[in-house]
Amino acid sequence: MKGFNEMLKHFKSDLETLHNQLKEKTVEVSIDELVSVTANGLQEIHDVKIHSKAFSENLREDLEKAIVKACNEVMAEARKMVKDKLGKLTEEIDLKNLEGLF
Repeated sequence: MKGFNEMLKHFKSDLETLHNQLKEKTVEVSIDELVSVTANGLQEIHDVKIHSKAFSENLREDLEKAIVKACNEVMAEARKMVKDKLGKLTEEIDLKNLEGLF
């Protein structure tokens, strides 16, 4: 059981490190050269940029749709980034040590 507790402490530390890394890592999506949205791995939107094309052409409805689409796509990218990072973290855990606990 002592080994299991040590493994949990290590895992908790790794999760905290991952949380800090995900807070700093960002993904960006640009839609139709109208709008770009940037989010971090915690799925917080950090930046929305409306490109000059959106102003030069009277595209209000297209811009609104592009913002929604960009937000949805950047959140999907952020979730994928988290999934990839968690996958790497869980690969390090020897699940054989958990057999019989559940």
